[in-house]
Amino acid sequence: MNEFVINTLLSDLDSSIEEVKEHNKLVEISVLGGSSVENDIETVMQRLSKNGVPFVKAYIIGDEDPWCSLLWLEDNIVHYEELSGVIYENISECDESELDIYEDLREAKEKGPNLYFNDKFNSWKEGLEPCNLSAIKSEIESIINYSEF
Repeated sequence: MNEFVINTLLSDLDSSIEEVKEHNKLVEISVLGGSSVENDIETVMQRLSKNGVPFVKAYIIGDEDPWCSLLWLEDNIVHYEELSGVIYENISECDESELDIYEDLREAKEKGPNLYFNDKFNSWKEGLEPCNLSAIKSEIESIINYSEF
């Protein structure tokens, strides 16, 4: 599977591939970021799906303020969940009546950063237990700490 992934699915990307690991039926690809990394990851996810891989997920970690994107493929469509402490900055600037105008603000306020971000992460990571998720877990913890209010 590794050779197929490297030679077929990753060969024409703009991003630098750092590492490809295989865990039974899971393939873990580490990519060095750049301006096209989000497009490249989406392309790889769609290629994997078209080549019969039934379970495709990815994450992107920010390099400045703590943030990340959790990505998954469902019905050949890439879905994103952006996690960032900015949501709590927005909450602090809103009055109660504005919380329902923007998606997730009320839920984030009611749950607080720890529960809000961990719920999203735990839902996304289902099925990825064989992979080392310490980097993304560390980023989630940084986002929670950044968001504490």
